[in-house]
Amino acid sequence: MKKTPFQPLSCDIMSEERVNKVAKMKRKRDVEEQGHQRKKVHFQNIMTREEEEKKKEQKKKKKKEERKKKKKEKKKKMREEKKIKKKEEKKEKEKKKKAEKKKKKKARKRPLSMEGYTKSEEGGNIQKRPCLEEKRPLQLMVTSYSTHAVLGQGSFGKVMLVTCSNKSQPVAMKVISKAEDQRSIAKEVRILRMASGCPFLCHAHAAFQTKLAACIVMEYASGNSLKKFIKRTGKLKMDAITFYTAEIICGLQFLHANGIVHRDIKLGNILLTGEGHIKIADFGLAVEGMFAQKKVGGKAGTVKYMAPEVLRLRGYDAGADWWSLGIVICKMATGMTPFFEDGNSEKFISSVICDEPVFPKCLSAEIKDLLHKLLEKDPEKRLGFIGNIRAHPVFNYINWEQLERQEVPPPLCPAEPPSLFFTSDPLDQPPSLAPELDQVFATEGTQTDGSC
Repeated sequence: MKKTPFQPLSCDIMSEERVNKVAKMKRKRDVEEQGHQRKKVHFQNIMTREEEEKKKEQKKKKKKEERKKKKKEKKKKMREEKKIKKKEEKKEKEKKKKAEKKKKKKARKRPLSMEGYTKSEEGGNIQKRPCLEEKRPLQLMVTSYSTHAVLGQGSFGKVMLVTCSNKSQPVAMKVISKAEDQRSIAKEVRILRMASGCPFLCHAHAAFQTKLAACIVMEYASGNSLKKFIKRTGKLKMDAITFYTAEIICGLQFLHANGIVHRDIKLGNILLTGEGHIKIADFGLAVEGMFAQKKVGGKAGTVKYMAPEVLRLRGYDAGADWWSLGIVICKMATGMTPFFEDGNSEKFISSVICDEPVFPKCLSAEIKDLLHKLLEKDPEKRLGFIGNIRAHPVFNYINWEQLERQEVPPPLCPAEPPSLFFTSDPLDQPPSLAPELDQVFATEGTQTDGSC
């Protein structure tokens, strides 16, 4: 019998196919499981991201809320501080008002015309009583002064060069008729007393009165006024202009710090001492109590030196003095104002109000810049009233501390023999103020302040 080759059974073949199928199924399951796991991981990642974003949003919200709270707290604090400041300002204003009222009451209680008067026990007629009853110095009597010349005169009266019987140094005596406003006389005396705290202001040695006149004894500036000095010497050089301007600035800042606006700053009211320093004089038109945003109205001063707001009859303050200083500087440098002048006052006023100032080419750029800033039409933008005028480049070489102590040597020495400046020849007898005041110099005065 022939042997046949080995042939596997059908069951064995089926088993291999099954094995393959099972393997495929396992692979599919594995793939599906891996896909499920990946989806789970991806889903978990998405969830974690969303949670993180939510957390971030929550943090942002918290920060915003905290910021809002802080802002609210700051606003509350600011409001409280403002309320406190307003209360303090109100209290300060009330104190100032009370102080001003007290001063006014004192001024009313002591009018210059009746100050120091009492009725004598014997006859009952009015006679003068000195402030110091036991000592009555001779220099506070009109008859104790010898008059040498008239330095100036006007509607108010006269200013004379006099010497005291017990002193050789000459002084200036301003004699004012009591027919004028007595409050303005008392105001001028107060300002002259206060001016003793500044070396660049003319101050009073003594003040007394007679039946018809008030007499103020002041220091005598032998160099006379800048107006007459410039007429004699011509235009000033730059070093003299900066020096005189710096000293005028010191005087104006002292006045404004004490609530006083001069209102008549001009070359004629700026005097020169024998050493060459300046003295701001004539406080007859000055105004007191000009603090904070207080303003005064009405024309006052010399037209060529008036600021636009004064010419327009609007309220004005210390800014008017700084405008006048600009005109003074221009006159020192050029001999004229920077506005149209032909003798017609109306045209000049319209030029000041409407036109821009015109300066000659010979002036330096620095001095032109200073003049433009001082002659600013808007008083609230005017240098001096706003900004530090001492920091202007024109004054770079000025040592302000030494200047205030008068340690800076003046560039010019204007002292001349007194006879060159007198408006009349030296007088042997006291001049008459007016026919109705002829009795003044035959009547004794009495002391109201200080000694000569």
